[in-house]
Amino acid sequence: MRDENVHRTLRCAYCGEPLRLSDTKHMKEAHPDILAAQGRLEAAERLAWGKVALPGFVLWFLLVVYVVFIAPNAVPHDYKFPVIVGSSFAVIFGGLAYALRVTRRERQGAEGLSLLCRICDERMPANRLRDHNRNVHPAEVGYAMRVRAYLLGSAVLIVVLVSLFFTVLEPFIFSGNVVGAENWGRGLVFMGASLWFVGFFAWLRVVDTRHEARARKAWADTHPPP
Repeated sequence: MRDENVHRTLRCAYCGEPLRLSDTKHMKEAHPDILAAQGRLEAAERLAWGKVALPGFVLWFLLVVYVVFIAPNAVPHDYKFPVIVGSSFAVIFGGLAYALRVTRRERQGAEGLSLLCRICDERMPANRLRDHNRNVHPAEVGYAMRVRAYLLGSAVLIVVLVSLFFTVLEPFIFSGNVVGAENWGRGLVFMGASLWFVGFFAWLRVVDTRHEARARKAWADTHPPP
C-alpha cells in the first residue's frame, strides 16, 4: 500500500525548508555565507580537477586511443582489458586522493557550518553529524554506507563493463565490417556516463527522498513533541 505521508520533496540541510530539485535561489537568498564557503570549496575542487583529474583523464584517454587505434599490436589483445581498466582505476582513485588532500582546509571550514539533522531536525556542526547519526540514528549509518557503495560500485561496474564490451568487440569493430566504427568508442563512453548519472538522479529523486520521509515519520511517531 502506498504511504501518502512519504513525499518526494528535498529539504534544505541548513534551515529545513522544503525545496525542489529545480530550486536554485534558496541558498543565495537565505544562506549567502554558507554559499560563499561552498564556493571556496568548489574553487579548490576545480583546482584539483584542473591540475590532476582532468590531465589524468586526458592521459588515460590518449592511452586508450594509442592501444586501440594507433598501435593495436603494441599490447596483446588479452591484456588490453586489464590495461584499460587498471589505468582507469589509477586515474579515478589517484585523482580522488589528490582532491581530498588539496581541499582539506576548505572541507574543514565547511565541516564547521551548522546543519540540521535531516531525521530529527537537531542543529549541530557538520563535523558532529556522523557521531550524532551513529548514536541516535544508527540505521542512517548503514544507509550512508549503502549509498557510498552504490555510487562507487556502480561507477566501477560501468567502467569495467564498458571496457570489457569495447575490448571484446574490438576485433569486430575494426575489421572493416561494421559501419561507423570510429564512433563506437565515443558512444560507449557516453553510454557509460549517461547510465551513471541517470542512476544517481533516480536514486536522489526517488530512493533517497522516500527514505528520508519514512525515517522522519518513524522518528516523529516514537518521539512526539512535549
